[in-house]
Amino acid sequence: MSGSSRLKEKKRIGYWMSEKKRRKFNLAHFAELCRAQNMELVRVDLNRSLTEQGPFDVFIHKLSDHLTKAGLGDKHSQQICKSVEDYLALHPHMLVLDPLQNVQCLLDRCTQYSLLEREPLNSLKDVFTPSFVELTSTDIDRNIKLLRESNVRFPIVCKPLVSHGSSMAHQVLKLF
Repeated sequence: MSGSSRLKEKKRIGYWMSEKKRRKFNLAHFAELCRAQNMELVRVDLNRSLTEQGPFDVFIHKLSDHLTKAGLGDKHSQQICKSVEDYLALHPHMLVLDPLQNVQCLLDRCTQYSLLEREPLNSLKDVFTPSFVELTSTDIDRNIKLLRESNVRFPIVCKPLVSHGSSMAHQVLKLF
């Protein structure tokens, strides 16, 4: 196939996101923009084979809820994530927004904070990552020691380790 005929081929963008995210994202307008650029926006059914629904030039997803649930042992979400991972592995040249391993890093607050702590931005005067520590014990003396070692000071903001995928992820406790 010549380069000029490939340019004329319609590009296919597969996407999956929850109904709530679809409304927020205004997909009708995005679909119009895609059509104007000779691109087809295809809503993916995660309960069907992606191979049957593809091929795709681009895959856009908001799978954080499924990734979180899969990490917590939900069998259906594990199956969905495995299916998507397998499809992506078979199509390494397909553009993926966002790569699953990048999203996975953001689902755990300690991983998020550790990544931020290592960023060069942290050396700037007005940019910092607050001190943090993961407390996994009910032993008060051990927890106090960990808080001191990590330079955590009052007021303390306590958040669940999981940062997405449940109503618990958004609960905050402030200690003064």
